[in-house]
Amino acid sequence: MAAVLAMWNGAPTDRLAELLAPAYRGHVLGVANGERDGAAYPASISRYREAVPGVAFEVVEQFDAGDRLVTRLEARRAGPDAGRRSVSHGVNISRFGGAGRLDEEWAIWSAWQEAEERPSR
Repeated sequence: MAAVLAMWNGAPTDRLAELLAPAYRGHVLGVANGERDGAAYPASISRYREAVPGVAFEVVEQFDAGDRLVTRLEARRAGPDAGRRSVSHGVNISRFGGAGRLDEEWAIWSAWQEAEERPSR
């Protein structure tokens, strides 16, 4: 969902609640207990952006499967050495309800590694 990704890229999170189903659940490796609810989601985004300043998320590939949207993503940030960049690769599966709101999602990300130059698309 482009609007949620924009929030991970720094857009305000004030509209997030209207994009999520009331009983939203996120199953995410790296989150305490591996779970996140809708009320905690905006703070999760803010904490991550503070911990990883300058990170930028991009959709690499996406396809739908009924009520699910499968997204392959990249996150890029400045690396620990000047002039270096690092990258993490992720997969997110989002399940949408009848009202088009995000009901549930599953996410997994790789560890950060030094980024190679990206080929032109």
